[in-house]
Amino acid sequence: MRRIDLSEYDVVVKYPDGEKTIPYDMKLSTVGLLYHPDNKLSARDLLENDRVAQKIEASNGSVLLEEHEYARLKMAVECGKGYTKQDVVLVTRILDAPLFDPNEVMKAG
Repeated sequence: MRRIDLSEYDVVVKYPDGEKTIPYDMKLSTVGLLYHPDNKLSARDLLENDRVAQKIEASNGSVLLEEHEYARLKMAVECGKGYTKQDVVLVTRILDAPLFDPNEVMKAG
């Protein structure tokens, strides 16, 4: 399993009247990646990605993904084009998502 941190983070955006710091919606952006046209999804892939997206949307703070779910999200990130500096944390959190061992929780409890 992989744990993905979905908490918002701050990004600096340049506007004509100066720079502003705004929150980056990690959850919304992560879900959007699963449906992005760059993925060139077949009908079956769309349905599988939708299942992962629903799991992400239902989560709070972070989400635990099975390896096959994580593989879909990782593929979506790797297929994506046009990332900006504001997306560095999003891409890093997904591609470097730590393994989560449920047995470690059982041992600690």
